[in-house]
Amino acid sequence: MSGDGVRHRLAACGEGSEIHPSAVIVEPAAIRLGEGVTIEPLAVLMGDPEGEIEIGDGTLVGAHAYLQGLGGVRIGAQVGIGAGVLMLTAVHAESPPGEPITAAPLRYGAVEVADGCDVGIGSMLLPGAYLEAGVQVGAGAVVRGRHRAGEIIAGAPARTLRMRGDGDWARALDTLPPGRRGRAG
Repeated sequence: MSGDGVRHRLAACGEGSEIHPSAVIVEPAAIRLGEGVTIEPLAVLMGDPEGEIEIGDGTLVGAHAYLQGLGGVRIGAQVGIGAGVLMLTAVHAESPPGEPITAAPLRYGAVEVADGCDVGIGSMLLPGAYLEAGVQVGAGAVVRGRHRAGEIIAGAPARTLRMRGDGDWARALDTLPPGRRGRAG
């Protein structure tokens, strides 16, 4: 099922929420969207009756993001989920050598992202990942475990680089897009 045609089948869909027609929604009855949520093109929300996906007010889910609801996904308000982000909530247990990994039983862990976080492009949140309020995740990070409010994390595996407010690498970048900058004569 895709896009706006699924809106009425969601467990909840707040006012002003927008679902791009190319977004893929599986098990919509297990998905709750707050107000003003944006689901961008080709995002995939894999709901599951055993583990809901809940997305808070004003959150953006970027293009090509994949949210797996098997173990539960809870995303707070005003969160940015970058393009290509993966949120995985189930993995296969380790199996003995020579045994197929996919034959091993599944293990589940909810992914939780608190209010005000920003999850960078192409990053992966593994089962049990918990981001407290205002965590910024660098592009391509592989995230496990709990991360404290206000941390900036990056890498594979993700580690704390610093706390927000302790420096701004983007300070020297332009504050306006190219089309809005003044032109020298």
